[in-house]
Amino acid sequence: MKRKFKLIIRPLSSANIAEVLKLIKKEFSYLEMTKEKIAKRMQNPNVLFYEALFNNRFAGFIEAELTANDTAQIFGLAVKKEFRGRGIGKKLLLKIIEILKKKKIARVFIFVEQDNKIAKRLYNKVGFKFMGLHFSKAKGKLVEELELNLREERPSYVI
Repeated sequence: MKRKFKLIIRPLSSANIAEVLKLIKKEFSYLEMTKEKIAKRMQNPNVLFYEALFNNRFAGFIEAELTANDTAQIFGLAVKKEFRGRGIGKKLLLKIIEILKKKKIARVFIFVEQDNKIAKRLYNKVGFKFMGLHFSKAKGKLVEELELNLREERPSYVI
């Protein structure tokens, strides 16, 4: 008999700020983030912070921010190692895209390290397109800018 798994995607709970901070320090070590900074960002109405709970355990998060006019940027998407390979990152990404569409956002972009093949494959599957290369001072390396046009009609099989 197959074991049943329960995945919940919801706004980040303040009870899980410490978990988010641990994951940020592990996956985005170049960022100078604190619990207080995360809590402050959660209060910003232009910031969307969502978490994934897998069988009621914190599994990952996504953070996006509404920027100029009808544009948004994804600042972070990370899934804990023990929960990878279960589609959690994709579900977090699709949830943010759904919310951004409801907010009438036209374009969303993200910067991803050139050698992060897994992340780039996910973004490409969802419809993000390569826009250019940038040098990230924080990371000390080249990053790719990817963009998703939320007003462009895509065949349903893409998602």
